[in-house]
Amino acid sequence: MRSLRVPAILASGILLLSALPQVDLQARAAFANPKSTSMTISVDGTASDLTPTWIDSGVAKEAAFGGGDIGPRDEEVDGSTNELTTMYTTKSSGDTSRALLRNMAQGGVKEITCAAGYVNGAGVATSKEYYQRSQVTLGNLPTDAAKRVWAFYDANVGSGSGIKEIPHFNHVAGDPDIENARIAATANLTKLCDGTTLFVAKADDSAATAGTLDLGAARTTAGVYQDLGSSAASVSFNVYVPMNAMNSNASTIQLAIGFVVDMTDGDSVDGSTLDDETADVAIETTIYAKPWWATAHEGAGHSDSDHPKHDEVHQILPACSSPAANAAPCVIQADSG
Repeated sequence: MRSLRVPAILASGILLLSALPQVDLQARAAFANPKSTSMTISVDGTASDLTPTWIDSGVAKEAAFGGGDIGPRDEEVDGSTNELTTMYTTKSSGDTSRALLRNMAQGGVKEITCAAGYVNGAGVATSKEYYQRSQVTLGNLPTDAAKRVWAFYDANVGSGSGIKEIPHFNHVAGDPDIENARIAATANLTKLCDGTTLFVAKADDSAATAGTLDLGAARTTAGVYQDLGSSAASVSFNVYVPMNAMNSNASTIQLAIGFVVDMTDGDSVDGSTLDDETADVAIETTIYAKPWWATAHEGAGHSDSDHPKHDEVHQILPACSSPAANAAPCVIQADSG
C-alpha cells in the first residue's frame, strides 16, 4: 500500500467513545432461545465469535435487531415479523464476561476531497477529510443455500454534544433522544464528505447494491447488500471510519455496523421471510478509528508568554522516511510533521 501523507486533523474536543449497550426497551421478544450461529466476524484480520447476549453491570442484556417491539413474536399483535435476535461481537473483560468488543480499524487512511460548500461540525469550510478504511469479513456462512448479506451503518453514534447513543438501524419509535432517526430510503443514506461515496462498499471498493429491508412493521431500513451463491462461505465489506472527531453532532471516530444474513431456506432473499429460527442471522458491532488530531493547550497557571499554546498530535500510523511501495502504511514524517 502506498504511504499516505496525513496532516493533523483539528478537533474542537477529544471524544471519549465507548460501546454503549442498548436499552432494555430494545425488545425481549420470544425469538429462538437461545439463538446460536457458527458465523464469525473479522475486522482487519482480528476475528471474534458471536453471542446473543452481553453483560452490562453484571446483568445479561439482549435485543432484537432493528429496534424490535417488546412482546411475543406475533405479527398480528406487535408487527414483529422479520425480527431477528441481535448477535454481538464480544470479549471477556476481567470479571465482566461477554463485554462488547471494541474493534479498532487497522487499515490505511483515505483522503477524501469534500464537495463544494461542505461544512464540518465546527462550522468551518473544509476541502479535505480523512477516513480510516477497514475490511470486515463475515465467515462460516452456511453453504447449503444462496444468501443475501445486508450491511447497515451509522457514522454518527458515540458520545459528545448531540451525538446519539444508538444507531439509526436500531431506532425505536418515540425515543429520538437516544437514537438516530431511521433511514428508510436509499437516497438518504449518509455519504462521505464528497457527497457521493457510501460508508460501506465491496471488498474491491466497488459499490454494493443499495436497497431497503423490512426489519419489522414500519421499520423499513436502508442499507447495502451483496448476493452470494450457495458455495460462498464468506463475504467482505470495506468500511470507512470517520476520523474528523468533533464534540458536536457532526462527526465521531466510531462507525456502527449492522449485518443481516438472509438465507433462502427454500424461499427468496428479498427480506420478506426473515426467520429467527433458521440460519438467518443479524449482527451488530462497532469499529473505531484512532484519529490523528491536534488540540490547543497551555500550561495551567502560566500566561501565554510563559507557555504559549501548542499542538498535541496523536498519530495513527508510524513515522517513516522513504518507504518501499509494498511497505506497511506509515507517515512520511518530513512531509507531515
